[in-house]
Amino acid sequence: LLKIDATELKPIEWQDASSPAVGSWLASPGLERDPVSIGVVSVTPRKIPAPSGALGVLLDQNEEVVRIVSIKQGSAAEKAGVLVNDIVKSVNGKGVGTRRDLIDTIRSYQPSEKVELLIRRGEEEFKVTAVLDSLNEVLHENQDKQNSLGGPLSDRRGGFSSALQHDSVIQPSDCGGPLVGLDGKAVGINIARAGRVESFALPVSVIRTALVELMSGKLAPPANVAGAKSTATLPVSTPTNDGKSN
Repeated sequence: LLKIDATELKPIEWQDASSPAVGSWLASPGLERDPVSIGVVSVTPRKIPAPSGALGVLLDQNEEVVRIVSIKQGSAAEKAGVLVNDIVKSVNGKGVGTRRDLIDTIRSYQPSEKVELLIRRGEEEFKVTAVLDSLNEVLHENQDKQNSLGGPLSDRRGGFSSALQHDSVIQPSDCGGPLVGLDGKAVGINIARAGRVESFALPVSVIRTALVELMSGKLAPPANVAGAKSTATLPVSTPTNDGKSN
C-alpha cells in the first residue's frame, strides 16, 4: 500500500456488502474504452480450497524407506533432477521417514511453490530444489487441458477465504483489476483465471476489510523496505461510509 500526493482522481464506488445475484451481468474494465471482458455471476462467494502440490512420482510401498520407483515425464521431480531409486530424506529441512510423511508434506504446499529435497543416491546425499506441480493436474491431466483451451490459467487458482465466481474470459495478467456491475459500482477485484469459463474475484467484503488492515499500520514493511525509494507509484483508494473510495 503506497501513499502518494495526487489530485483530481475519480474515486471508485464499491457496491454494498451484499453479493450480486447469480446471473447478474459483470464487466472487467481495462485501460481502454471497452472492457477487457464481460460475463455473468456463476456462483456467489464461497471458500476456494488451496490446491495441493505434487512432485509427480510413485513411491515404494515399503513404509520403512521413501524410495522413488517411478517419475512422471515432465514433472517437478524430473525437472529437479530426481532419479528412480533415489530416497527422499527431508523436505525443507523436515524429515520424512515414511511414504505417507512425504505425501502429506508435499500436499501441504501449493503448486508453483519451491521445496528443497534432501536426496540420498547410493552413498551420496545432496539437496535439490523442485517447483511443485498441481496434484489435480497430475491426476486429471486431460481435464486440465480442457480447462486451459480458452487460454492460460493463473498459477494460483485456490486458497481464497472467499471468492466470487464468474464466467468472464480474462487473462491472468488482467487479474488485480476491478470487477463491476451494470451500475459501474465495483463488486470485487479479479484474482484468478481458474478454468475455461471460470474466473474468481475477491468480493467487496474481503477487499474493504483488507483496506482497513492495510491502512492500520500493522502490516508495515521492514525498515529496510520502508526506507527504500520506489521508482513507481500507484494510486490507492480508501473506503468511505457512502460506499465510495477516496
